[in-house]
Parts: sequence; C-alpha cells; structure tokens
Amino acid sequence: MLLPTCSESIQHTTPLLLHLIKSLRCLAPSVRLRDVPIVTLYVGPANATYHVHLTLLCHASTVLKKAFTGLRYQEAARGSMDMIDDDVDAVDRFVQWLYSKKYQLSRFDVDEKTANERFHELAKLNTFADKYNIGDLTNDIIDRMWEPWNLFADHLLSSKLLFCPRMSLVAYVYDNTNDNSSFRQLMVAWYAWEISLTWYDHAKTKEALSDVSQDFVVDLAMALGQRIGFEDRTSPFALPKEVFYVGLGEVDGEIEGVRMTQGEED
Repeated sequence: MLLPTCSESIQHTTPLLLHLIKSLRCLAPSVRLRDVPIVTLYVGPANATYHVHLTLLCHASTVLKKAFTGLRYQEAARGSMDMIDDDVDAVDRFVQWLYSKKYQLSRFDVDEKTANERFHELAKLNTFADKYNIGDLTNDIIDRMWEPWNLFADHLLSSKLLFCPRMSLVAYVYDNTNDNSSFRQLMVAWYAWEISLTWYDHAKTKEALSDVSQDFVVDLAMALGQRIGFEDRTSPFALPKEVFYVGLGEVDGEIEGVRMTQGEED
C-alpha cells in the first residue's frame, strides 16, 4: 500500500483521510493492507459512518471477527454493521487506536473539569472495548488510568480528591460494566485508598453515595475495611498495572448487548 509522502499530494486530503495516512505509518511493518476488504460501521442514532480494514477489526476484536466472518450473520454478507447503541466518540477513538495505537483524550492535569472529562472518555471507550472483547484496547485504557495517579503520587491525599473520578462517572461505570471489570476495581481503589478518610465525614458524602449503585457502596465498604483493618495491604495503584490486564478469548455463542443479524437459512 503506497502512502503519499509529499505535502503537495495531500494538501487537499480530507482531515479524516489525512489522519489515517499519518496513522498508517505507525503500523508495524508486518501489517499488510493491500487488497484487504473494507467494511463499514454505522454508529449511533445518526449513523456516523466508518470504513475500516477488515483484517484490523478481526485482529482487534473476537466479537467483530465473528460478526464479519461468520456464515450465520448478515454482517458478513453485507460488509457492514449497525452500532446504533454505541457511543460515536468512543468508536472514533477506537478507530484512531486501531490504526495508530493512539487516541486523543482531554488533559487531566489542567483542572477538575478536564480531568473528569478524560475519565468519562476512558469509561465510554472501556464500555465499547468490553462489549466487543477488544482486550488490547482495554489494557491500554488501564495504562491511561495510571497516568493521573503517577502524576499525583507525591501529593497529599486531600489534594488527590480534586482530580478523582466524580460520582457521576462511578454511576456510569457501574451501570455499564460487569462485576469483574478492572475499571470498577480502579474506581473503588481511588475512593478507598487515594483520598483522605476525612471525605467520609463531609455532610454531602452520604448524599453522593446514595446516588450511585449500591454495588459500589458495598465494594467500597469492603475496600475500606481492607485499608483500615490490614496494615500490610496497599493501594491497588501501588501494584503493577499489568495485574488488572484482561486476557483475550474466543467468542462462543451470542454476545450480550451486541446486535448481530442472523441470515436466513437455506
């Protein structure tokens, strides 16, 4: 696959195509896209359209591989998939990552607002990655979760509260992940280990906790018990982040939440 190298040849290229051209240069030398079929993703209620190389999708996601290569599904015959329930911004970042192993996020080190925006962006991307079993992307998101903790590692616990995930994010995570989610574990870890216990004496804390899933409250209570009751226990953020990585597995049977259309039997 030949890519333009001269600025004159790409100065009129659309922004999206220009991004892909630059991103493709970041692919490993072993990746070959010549003659690879391109499939279409229609995302969100407005049907935002993404044209993506099939090989990259199949390599990244066992779910999408099954949808686009399984004989039972119309997606394989049509070469397209409807993702009406998925977040457009999350898919946009997924496509960025698919071609370049990078994606743009809000900065977390500016103020509380941008930090929370970044957490929400990661949470929505994590929801998409979990849904389609994109393990490498999920693990990359875990890496990104370590960035603010590393930045504020030497700060007082009371200072970390300023940049910790808001309860609105905790609510979203618990509404869109399962019990084994690493993202859930890290939400709990932040509130149990990385902020001052004086936060639990604030008048508004009870109100804040009443607005989130009771599963979070239970998980938080258990984590606080470990922090207070066992002196040899340390924050999960003190562990190697690889502890929270997810494994990859093949998909067997239907996938909850994923709309794959079965074709008519002969």
